[in-house]
Amino acid sequence: MASTASGGNDASDKDAKWDGSTSKLDDFDKSMGRWVRKQYGTKIGMWIWLDEVPDIDSLHGSDYDEYCEIVWDSINDRDSTKAKHLYPTTPGF
Repeated sequence: MASTASGGNDASDKDAKWDGSTSKLDDFDKSMGRWVRKQYGTKIGMWIWLDEVPDIDSLHGSDYDEYCEIVWDSINDRDSTKAKHLYPTTPGF
């Protein structure tokens, strides 16, 4: 049985469907917000859901470094094996 936009917990949030009614929009919004945060971490999940992902072309210096750290942390939380290949921990010798 699939979860509904009314906040049911019968299945995972990714199965939530919005039937188009405005009365259930808040519940659907909360459900989808939970799903993207669970998939990508809190920071990136909210960037995606709120359409606020920074434009990487405009980032420089410490802003770019911070963005990369946030993305790497999200990957590390989901798949640490993949993350260790993206961020070398060797001193370079």
